[in-house]
Amino acid sequence: MCGVTLLSAQASHVVQPKATTDQAQFATRSLVTSDGASLAYYVKPGPGPSLILIPETHGDRTQFYDAGFLQNLPQDLQLVVIETRGQGRSWPPPTPAQASIEQYASDVLEIVRHLGGSPWYVAGHSLGGMIALEIAGRRPAGLRGVIALEGWVHHTVQRNAFPPRRARTDTEQAEARRQREERYRTQRWTSDEAAALTRMWSSWSSGERIVRETTYPVLSVWGDRGFEPLPAREQLLLPPTNSVEVYWVKGADHYVTEAPYATDVAGAMARFIARVEGEAVVPPVTAVSHDVVFREEGRFGGWPANHGAWAWGDELVVGFSAGWHQTQDVTRHQIDRSRPVEPALARSTNGGRTWTIERPAGLLPNEHSIAALSPLSVAMEFTRPGFALTLRYQAGVSFFYYSYDRGRTWRGPHPLPNFGTPGVQARTDYVVHGPGEATIFLTAYKMDGKEGRPFCARTMDGGVTWHRIGFIGPQPTGFAIMPSTVTLADDSWLTTIRVKDPAGTWIDAWHSGDRGATWQQRGRPVADAGGTSGNPPHLIRLRDGRLCLTYGYRSPPFGLRARLSEDDGRTWQPEVVLRADAAVHDLGYPRSAQRTDGKIVTVYYYNDAPQSERYIAATTWDPGQRPTLEKSPSR
Repeated sequence: MCGVTLLSAQASHVVQPKATTDQAQFATRSLVTSDGASLAYYVKPGPGPSLILIPETHGDRTQFYDAGFLQNLPQDLQLVVIETRGQGRSWPPPTPAQASIEQYASDVLEIVRHLGGSPWYVAGHSLGGMIALEIAGRRPAGLRGVIALEGWVHHTVQRNAFPPRRARTDTEQAEARRQREERYRTQRWTSDEAAALTRMWSSWSSGERIVRETTYPVLSVWGDRGFEPLPAREQLLLPPTNSVEVYWVKGADHYVTEAPYATDVAGAMARFIARVEGEAVVPPVTAVSHDVVFREEGRFGGWPANHGAWAWGDELVVGFSAGWHQTQDVTRHQIDRSRPVEPALARSTNGGRTWTIERPAGLLPNEHSIAALSPLSVAMEFTRPGFALTLRYQAGVSFFYYSYDRGRTWRGPHPLPNFGTPGVQARTDYVVHGPGEATIFLTAYKMDGKEGRPFCARTMDGGVTWHRIGFIGPQPTGFAIMPSTVTLADDSWLTTIRVKDPAGTWIDAWHSGDRGATWQQRGRPVADAGGTSGNPPHLIRLRDGRLCLTYGYRSPPFGLRARLSEDDGRTWQPEVVLRADAAVHDLGYPRSAQRTDGKIVTVYYYNDAPQSERYIAATTWDPGQRPTLEKSPSR
């Protein structure tokens, strides 16, 4: 590498005045955001994927107009340059409360949703690179890759990886300050607005976690500044994974999008996009349809995952809660907690094409079930045709109902023990082994009385007695709840768990080869389930042996997602966005089944306005076919 000593980037770079020039290839457009700001963006059409470009702190559209840069990007890309609030033609500047990387990421995503279409990539320089990483943490629909051009994962990277070769003189510091002040003076920014903007990059703290957990390919581009040896990944706070590629621009400083370095940088970006496109698995979703299963004025339909789902060929039955709607703060469930929630069933006899709603007399609201508990005296027959089991709880007391006629009539409620724990939260997840043997998967309160820690329990006598077999994973810092389990081809088990932790929300996978006695973690199929509490998974095994995981996503864009695995959950194909049109986070809790024609029917609760009645919906989608390996020619 070059050993030339460069002046500091701040001393050599000139903060340009407000842009007045345009590029003929780009069409000028604008979008008024939900809070009334006008954001300018510039589109160069192309038939291929979109590349979203975000300028630096003081940047505007001209940062990406270098001729060498544009000529060396893939020519089929649709290029979109977005000017952040107060830069270029975007107005007004962010208020001090709005001046955050999180807000800027939301602005970019609002434009992306407005443009529509996928796939797309996001790239940004400096502050723009940090915004790009924040966007990756949101896991938006259609995103394929992230490019951070000198985008700090954390503000300490500048100090730890690139200590100054010499201190700036007072004259250089004064000139840099004058350039910035002149730019914001001509743009009519107040001193408070300018100060808030410059604090954005040092107040952002999510980058290291996002880069560590993201499943997107990341290209991290840096000027080498004449350093020898180059800073290590540890100094850049980048994980040692193949998904994060580091590219060094020889002789460049911080401003890698300027001549003469822009051509080199565009070439690296082009190679990255070509590689990702070549490796990308096109989401295997075709003929997606969305249907309303249950929606009644004044009612709240919710939480199918708590009740369970059963399938007998194309006869599908899904349980859910039928509560009463009551307008609440938008952060809460829009439900009247003073009225009992009724258990209900949705039944389809034609593979989810039409549905009927049933309220079997044998199923009681949870509050009434506690008073009606009685011990099971006659063993259940798990392999009897039409058998179904639903596991429920109220205030840490768990119980079950069962049916022999595909859920039309039910027997119970019968109590479950606490299994030596402070309390058990039972939702429906079980595996049948024989006429009188089955394993159920539950969540226990932790020893501090908070939720929760998953475990499994087994009966050998048709449910008359139950015994705890093993906890699934260590006691979590936050919670690990709501397991969803399948039996693999080798008779081992894989379960997926909803996790909430101070670091975020996600879905973990655990594997057991000894019928639940011990468990080993098998990756994290969903690194971010969105929101502050995440969403429970549902795992099923398709007839061709693949695994299908469905879950709700509780951050913008709110909706429903899926992932497929061809190797028993060791690796997962790219995320499939089934829908992303909900208004708020209150959604999900899916249950899925594969019907006889191979399509998947996923049932969940949903919303279309912040305080509307919640309803039960079904999405029918085609997971495609499992790729077949070519046989070697015989010899």
